[in-house]
Amino acid sequence: MSTITDLKQRGAKLDVWGVGTKLSTGQPDGALGVIYKLGVTRRAGGEWQYRIKLSEESAKTSMPGSLQVRRFHQPDGRFIADAIYETDHAVSDPCEIVAVETENKMTIPPSTRYSDLLVPIFRSGEVVYETPSIEASRERTRRQLSCAPPEILQLNDPAPYKIGLERSLYELRSKLISRAKELAE
Repeated sequence: MSTITDLKQRGAKLDVWGVGTKLSTGQPDGALGVIYKLGVTRRAGGEWQYRIKLSEESAKTSMPGSLQVRRFHQPDGRFIADAIYETDHAVSDPCEIVAVETENKMTIPPSTRYSDLLVPIFRSGEVVYETPSIEASRERTRRQLSCAPPEILQLNDPAPYKIGLERSLYELRSKLISRAKELAE
């Protein structure tokens, strides 16, 4: 395994460095249940190469690609579900969402209104994001919470919010997992 120093000496073109749990928490507080893993690489002028990291825990196996999250809305603005998708693959319409853990499927009706949630922070090593004021962040949070299904906001026995992988990302991930397992045998 390479250290950050080794990678830098070899000329690695990385915009951000993070080191394990200390990346996602203010020590000594407990860790969040998240981790950042490499999902796609490309040599200068080359094709994108999808990457996957396997884990014995299905939820810890990484997602390949350059990802985005699409939130679908009912006509009244309430949230229906979120789908994680790979930006180089078109999102199907109707959109089929597959839950990673259960493989349950949900179909979002054609032409359902949506918004994409992730915004770029860096491009080519340069900051391209303008940080909103605390007041704007607070107001956006209030608007988002007012559109969340009430049953997911309950303090006692909240319902899980529907989220999963868009079908083509689910299939890509499944294919890469199978290929990686074949290579390991």
